Amino acid sequence: MQRITSARFEFITFLLTAVVMSALWWGALDTRPLARPDEARYAEIPREMALTQDYVTPRLNGIQYFEKPPLQYWMTALAYEAWGPSERTARLWTTFCGFLTLIFTAWIARTLGGGRATQWLAPIILASALYPALLGHINTLDSGVTAFLTGAIAAYLHAQGSQKHSRIGMAGAGIFLGLAILSKGLIGLVLPGIAMVLYSLISLNFSAWKRAHLALTAFCMLLIAAPWFVLCSLQNPEFAHFFFIHEHFERFTSTVHQRVEPAWYFLPILIVGLLPWTFMLPHALYSAWRHSKPSSFAFRPSRFVLIYALGVLFFFSASGSKLPTYILPAFPAFAALIALQLTSQSGSTPRYAIGLGCLMLGGLFLTAALLLGMPDLSLQWGIALDLDPDMVQPYALFAPWLGVGGGALLLASLLHFLLPSSFRGLSYCIVGLAGLITAVSGLHGATALSAFNSASPWVNTWRAHVGEHARLFSIQTYDQSLDFYLKRTVTLVNFEDEMGFGLKQEPERSIPHLEDFLKTWGTQPGDIAIFEPNQLQTLQAAGMRMHVLAQDSRHMVVSYK
Repeated sequence: MQRITSARFEFITFLLTAVVMSALWWGALDTRPLARPDEARYAEIPREMALTQDYVTPRLNGIQYFEKPPLQYWMTALAYEAWGPSERTARLWTTFCGFLTLIFTAWIARTLGGGRATQWLAPIILASALYPALLGHINTLDSGVTAFLTGAIAAYLHAQGSQKHSRIGMAGAGIFLGLAILSKGLIGLVLPGIAMVLYSLISLNFSAWKRAHLALTAFCMLLIAAPWFVLCSLQNPEFAHFFFIHEHFERFTSTVHQRVEPAWYFLPILIVGLLPWTFMLPHALYSAWRHSKPSSFAFRPSRFVLIYALGVLFFFSASGSKLPTYILPAFPAFAALIALQLTSQSGSTPRYAIGLGCLMLGGLFLTAALLLGMPDLSLQWGIALDLDPDMVQPYALFAPWLGVGGGALLLASLLHFLLPSSFRGLSYCIVGLAGLITAVSGLHGATALSAFNSASPWVNTWRAHVGEHARLFSIQTYDQSLDFYLKRTVTLVNFEDEMGFGLKQEPERSIPHLEDFLKTWGTQPGDIAIFEPNQLQTLQAAGMRMHVLAQDSRHMVVSYK
């Protein structure tokens, strides 16, 4: 990279940017209620785990839940035991893993040989790219698996670059692989394995396998991951088939999970999610392939990182089950390659590409702010917003926060173009700050959306009516955030969905038929039932006696009359 004015000024610029971005990163833990379904689900499972002290069998609403491994549940449950259940402790592990990914991304950048500036810039790019910045603060399992996959790739690159430390590096890679498997399953092993195989086949270079120390790596991986799988299988004989066959093989080779999307599904997610750095990606990928420097062992680290990132993208694109968050593990690799490109290439192309990314993302945010904040304007423009009536006002309150993010990006774009080329590092830091400010402002503003995506706002209106020993029924619906905010479970009535497998093992934990529920309704004092308003007439026609305690557009809470 061209020196800004001096090495010391460059160091101070990156250091101050890192400090400010770190403060922003940790400042969005508890600014909004937990949203359903994912955030609430992954907050409730560890709450029940901490309550029952059963750290082997995960449960959701008291029902066996084997869809994912337990590492995040364990760590969140420990946070609950230390500081109590809250939005902050529920998101603590996710946010920590997102921050850890930034550190591992800097480690990858170091192995690529781009110098100190590359090491600083790579995590700044990742922290400010829209998708990883958001998902690093949303309570899902993707942040954890991304952190440990990134750590495994960094350790593998370290091992390949140093014959002296190759065993230590691969032992570390095995530990990270084990943690990745405990975070989200066998995908933690499959993705790096695909990268190793593809790199060898495409480059016609199999020497890397000699320094992979597969036996040592496998031992460290199994030492971390295997004990829980063995113990859970011993306590729950039905676990192994469901987890390994249904949740892995069938998920990716069939459409059993009904998440069918076209092959190009992840491409727009990548384009928008990497903004404001997206338009640097083609330059970075080209350079990583054509101009990557081999190590002393002829291993090309930047080419391997490229193959790993594209392998993640292509694997999930070919899968029969697609969710937007699946490709998050590719973003750290892309960030490292972009940082390498920016710190090694001179000329005006990067300035134009980054400025265009800022303008595009800023324009998207400002346009969304106008349309959501002024619904009449959207109708004048001929744009019909697909919003339920109860969503219009919350999104109008959310709109100004989008405007703040869009304004920050446009200002960063202006400064980026105005600063002379000798201040390129400073301009990259400004863009990074603006990108993270945009994401954090959106997270803060999302509090307004809790009116329809969380039980938090309305549960307090009727919590006092629920006695300590009262039965609470959820009829033909289940709000994952309800359990967390009530600090108790509910009895499901005529509802299975994601609890279907667990209920087959423990059918006594629900009431499968409405007729059976009506026989028990009101037989104990203080009975409370929750259902969607569109079920009211059906329940009344069935003879259910009730007194309405609370109601909004999506829920009704009634007691026995």
